[in-house]
Amino acid sequence: MDTNYTFDQWVWKLDQGDVAANSQWDQYCAQYGSRFYAMLDESRIRIYYNAACAGDQKARYWMGVSYARTNPDVAQQWLQPLLDKNNMSSIRVMQMCYAGAAGCTGDPAKYEYWLTLGAKLGDLGSQISLADHYYIHALESTTFNQKWQLLLQAETWYIEATKQRSQRGAIGVLKVCDEFENGMMAQFRFSNSNQRLNYAFVKECVNNSNPSTNEEAQIKDTFLDWFDERMWACDVAMHCQCEQDEMRNMYVAMGAFYRNSQSYMPDLLNVKRGIYCFYQAGQYGDSLGLRNSREMARDYGVWFDESNPEGWKIRERLFD
Repeated sequence: MDTNYTFDQWVWKLDQGDVAANSQWDQYCAQYGSRFYAMLDESRIRIYYNAACAGDQKARYWMGVSYARTNPDVAQQWLQPLLDKNNMSSIRVMQMCYAGAAGCTGDPAKYEYWLTLGAKLGDLGSQISLADHYYIHALESTTFNQKWQLLLQAETWYIEATKQRSQRGAIGVLKVCDEFENGMMAQFRFSNSNQRLNYAFVKECVNNSNPSTNEEAQIKDTFLDWFDERMWACDVAMHCQCEQDEMRNMYVAMGAFYRNSQSYMPDLLNVKRGIYCFYQAGQYGDSLGLRNSREMARDYGVWFDESNPEGWKIRERLFD
C-alpha cells in the first residue's frame, strides 16, 4: 500500500479527534524521526488544499496549521477569515507561529501581539502565557524602571487568569508581588534622609491608623494592597481545580508569603498556614519544604501534627 496514502489516512483521523489515531502519535513520531513534522504538514496540504480553496473554514484552519512552522505569512493568509472572527483556535496557531518552539519562527513582538489578542478575548492559556512572557522579561531586565513596568503587565494578566480560578495565575500573582516587595525594599529611599526602607518601619506604617507623611501613607497602602492581593491568590490556589505538577510550586509560593508577611503583618493563623504549606511542598518534592515547616513551627511555638496534617488543617480551620 502507498505509504503516503496510509499516513494521510492517519492524519485525517487524527484531525477528526479519533482516539485511536491520537494514541499512534508517538509511534509515527519515532518511525519518521526528524521528517515527521514536515510529513505531517505536507499531508495536511494534500488533504485540505482543494476544500480550503473552495472556502471551507475547517480546511482553511488546517492549511494554516500546515504552514505555521515554515511560513507564518502564508499561514495567516489561510487563517485570515477565521482571525477576522476572533476564532481562538486560529489565534493560537498564530501564537505558535512566533513562539520560537517546535521549529516555528521566533518573533517576540508578534508573539506578544497574538498573545495579547487572545488574552483580551479571555483565553486562559493566552493570559498565562502573556503574563509569563512579561515576567520572564522582567527578571532579565537590567533597569529597575523597566523591570517594574514589565512586572505590572505580568501582574495584570496573572490577575485576570486568577479570576478564572487558575492555579497558575494565582501562583503568578504571588511571584509578582514578591518581586514588587523585594524591589521596593531595595530601591525605596526616604526623601528627607535617603534612608532605605526596612520591615520594622513597614510594620509601623501598616499599623499606624493615621500616617504622618505621604511617604508613610504610600508604604502602608502599597503593602496592604500586596498583602490583600496575595491572600486572595492563596485562597484561589487552595480552592481551584489543582494541576498535579503545579502543587509543589503552589505550596512553596504560599508558604513563603505566609512566613514573610509576619515581618509586617503578624498573624498566628497565617503562621499555621505557612507551616502547613511548607510541609505539603516537601511532600510534593521540595527539598527544603519539611525543614522550613519545622523551623517555622519551632520559631513561633506552634505544634503541628505531621502524622495527620489534613486533620490538623481541618481542626485549625486554616482555609475555611
